[in-house]
Amino acid sequence: MRLTSDVYEPRLKEALVCFRCGETAKNMPALKKHLQEEFDMLRKRQLGKLKRKRETEPASRNPDIGKVARAAAAAQAKGGEGDIDKI
Repeated sequence: MRLTSDVYEPRLKEALVCFRCGETAKNMPALKKHLQEEFDMLRKRQLGKLKRKRETEPASRNPDIGKVARAAAAAQAKGGEGDIDKI
């Protein structure tokens, strides 16, 4: 199938629109910058959700929290504060 100019030229003249929020961009670099901002915002939101989930999960379901708790308990048993940052 061969595309003719009467098929693709109207598409090239359409506005550049963000698929997430519908914002219109003047050119491709502006759309790219906007999409990067959308991605960064989404990533930040998802990381925040994950962090809150890890903070509220019981240690048995989160191996990282369990590891820190075991290290702290071992350090207390030895009679010292211990250095949890070395985990």
